[in-house]
Amino acid sequence: MASDQQSSANLSSAAVFEQYRERIYRYVLRMMRDPAEAEDLTQETFVRAHRKLENLKDEDSLTAWLYRIATHVCYDRFRQSAYHSPPQSIDAPSPGGFDTEIDDCPRPCPPRSGCLLRVSTGDLRARTL
Repeated sequence: MASDQQSSANLSSAAVFEQYRERIYRYVLRMMRDPAEAEDLTQETFVRAHRKLENLKDEDSLTAWLYRIATHVCYDRFRQSAYHSPPQSIDAPSPGGFDTEIDDCPRPCPPRSGCLLRVSTGDLRARTL
């Protein structure tokens, strides 16, 4: 038991932050794809790690432990944004700029048929179902 306390005592929150901040930031940035969000979540990762650093039993597992915390912080944010995202109207313009009406389709679909419209960057194709 004394060795566990001694092991976690050898780690200071400041030293852990300095050593791992860039790696955790890049990891979170890959998940979130937003630099400001990644910075916030990196800080949240280290806040959570600071609170629980004394519970870390094996100093050799510090890296995996930090990545696990960062992953959970990102998952928490994904859950929050899923619950808090405002409903979107189907009549509102899409954020990607794809506001093409079916009437503007290069190959109109016959009446009373299903039509699949595939939109990609600069490419608009219709296919009758």
